[in-house]
Order: sequence, then C-alpha cells, then structure tokens
Amino acid sequence: MLSATDISQIYSPASLKLLADALLSAAKQGKSQADPADLIKLLLSLPEIKKIYANRQ
Repeated sequence: MLSATDISQIYSPASLKLLADALLSAAKQGKSQADPADLIKLLLSLPEIKKIYANRQ
C-alpha cells in the first residue's frame, strides 16, 4: 500500500504546482497516476518553455 510522503521540502513551489497539475490532469483522464506524458504536456504549455522552443527555430 502506498503512503503519503511530504515532498514539499525538496521541491520548489513551481515544481510542486507542476506536479499537482500533472496529477489533476491525469485524474481528469480517469487515471490514478500521472505519467511522463502528462508532465511533458504541462511543461510544453509553460510560457518560458514555449519561449525556449521559439528561439530554437
């Protein structure tokens, strides 16, 4: 059985929000866990990541 672990001390607030958003996205899709694709989709939607990719083209 899984147990809750406090990860707030090792991640930045922005990282915690991204993880929470990935979990919410997965839950909306009926999944009990977020997978890398959920995280990647959210990362690619961030303005700072979009800017990096825009500068590469």
